[in-house]
Amino acid sequence: GQFAFAYLNYGVTELEFAENSNLKNIESYAFTGAYSISSLNLPEGLELIGNYAFQSCDDLQYVYIPSTVTELGLHVFSDDSKITNLYNKDATTLIRYSSGKKDETFTLPSSVKRIEESAFSSYNDISFLKNINFNEGLEYIGSNAFSGLTADLNFPASLKTLDINAFKNYKGSSVSVKQ
Repeated sequence: GQFAFAYLNYGVTELEFAENSNLKNIESYAFTGAYSISSLNLPEGLELIGNYAFQSCDDLQYVYIPSTVTELGLHVFSDDSKITNLYNKDATTLIRYSSGKKDETFTLPSSVKRIEESAFSSYNDISFLKNINFNEGLEYIGSNAFSGLTADLNFPASLKTLDINAFKNYKGSSVSVKQ
């Protein structure tokens, strides 16, 4: 349930589930603040990860999310600065941009078709990011994807769906779509 393992910090560094696990949902805030976890291997069959489920897991570096996950809550990995960019298994979906990077420019891999909710949200400080290059082939951008972000954005003509709240609290100065 919610907060079930929140602030679990008794030397637990890895979370791995049994191969035959029946786990379908990880509820909101379930592992928030479990700062000692560095590796997370979620089981096949998992379908939902709730809002803030792994927020503030300071040491979290490796995450495996199975392809069976169909719903990710808001800010699932917010304030997890050691995670590098997080993609789904086949790298067609950007789940979260790394808040640990300090690059001024980011180029989205050409395989990415979707950007999930809050992927670039500046819940973590990414004010250093000034420019994002989106690939041709990008088709979908979720809610709050750019909340608080100041980077200039230039989208490809392939973009088909843009959530109505994708730019909620966007603080940049330039948004354009290639013809």
